[in-house]
Amino acid sequence: MLRTDNRSLPFFYASGSVGAGMFSAAPSVLLLYYLVAIVELPPFFASIVIFVPKVWDVITDPLMGIISDHTDSKYGRRHPYMMVGAILTGVLFFLLFSVPSTWSDVAKLTYVCVTYILCSTAYTAFIVPYVTLASEVSNSSRTTRACVAYRMWAALLGIAVASAGAPSLVGLFGGGYTGYSAMAAVLAVIMTSTMLVSVFKTYEFSRSLRPSVKKVESGQSSSIFRNLITQLQIIFSNQDFRWLAICYFVQMCGVASMSAALPFYITSVLIQPEGYVGYAFLAILGGGIMAAPAILRLTSVVGLQALWIASNTVFVSSCLLFMIWSDDLSVLTGIACFLLMGVGFAGGQIVPFMRLAIFLQHRNFSTEDKTVAAFSGVWIALEKMALAMGPLIVGQILALTNVTAIAGEENNGTVVAFSVLPALLVATSSAILLTLKSRNELWSVRS
Repeated sequence: MLRTDNRSLPFFYASGSVGAGMFSAAPSVLLLYYLVAIVELPPFFASIVIFVPKVWDVITDPLMGIISDHTDSKYGRRHPYMMVGAILTGVLFFLLFSVPSTWSDVAKLTYVCVTYILCSTAYTAFIVPYVTLASEVSNSSRTTRACVAYRMWAALLGIAVASAGAPSLVGLFGGGYTGYSAMAAVLAVIMTSTMLVSVFKTYEFSRSLRPSVKKVESGQSSSIFRNLITQLQIIFSNQDFRWLAICYFVQMCGVASMSAALPFYITSVLIQPEGYVGYAFLAILGGGIMAAPAILRLTSVVGLQALWIASNTVFVSSCLLFMIWSDDLSVLTGIACFLLMGVGFAGGQIVPFMRLAIFLQHRNFSTEDKTVAAFSGVWIALEKMALAMGPLIVGQILALTNVTAIAGEENNGTVVAFSVLPALLVATSSAILLTLKSRNELWSVRS
């Protein structure tokens, strides 16, 4: 039996989230801006090709969970897919930001769409088994919570590296096509390396508990593959998971909208160079990293539902402050607002992922249903869809208001996309949370 007090397990497990955080952040933050300002594609079509791969993910993420759940390998159900996914994600991420400059617009759009679909599929092979693994490397809820806490901290670090470091790398390598391609190469190496650390270092922990996982008969497995829609119906019929997923999806649509619009807000509203985008994201993630320890302690004091609502309230407040002060925002005020936004963002990440891990662990060790990766697959699909919905909506707003990423070309559409829209979506998530009234175990149990 696995020792539940092993101190190294959460650290090794969390290392994969550095790369995962980088992959989640970089396309959400830079891809739309890269396609519009560097590749010079129309915002309308650029946002469409970013969104299309996420529709594909809606199918592949739950399917990856089902495939992983029913894999019978001497290397386990999770690790083989994680290793292949980690390697391919890095390679395809580099290709995504290496669009051939001499191609026609149609060829460029096709290249981005196909490459992004392949890259997202590779990432799915890693992230769906990886998220599920937190509930399987230990039968101790305390160790599971530690894994999630370390993972969210590592994810914030990865997001900070991608959000703040990527724009700086682009400038360091000279900007333009060359700058973005070189940036992608550096991030790809870091991304793949950290993912592989989690693959190899958690293998023994997972293997020690593998005999306790109920084996699914081959006939049952093939039946589930033939009835993916039925499996999804079973997942969404679970009230605890359904409300958790809905609240997180709506919230992440708001966060993704803010991330996609931030480069345009910096260059066209604040009239600052592209390099300041990295500083802004660094302030956001810095606020989140500093607040994370306090947030983790508060989970056992005020409860998860109340803490989630409070975090969303902080995020909404920061968005509205940017709207109010958009015409006269000093450097110190801007930093303070970005730090405040980071506090709300951190709470909105730690709380739902902690509850998801506890939910999966309960199903894995307390019920006869061992298909927990299918739940993870649906969760990741919804998260990816939300991260794609943000740039899609922002792209349409910018297209309707004729924003072209030209420095100094201020437009109300940019302010709406960066502050009003995210505030509205995150506030809607809080409104849904308020209606739950802690009426089931998902919200009333404190970690």
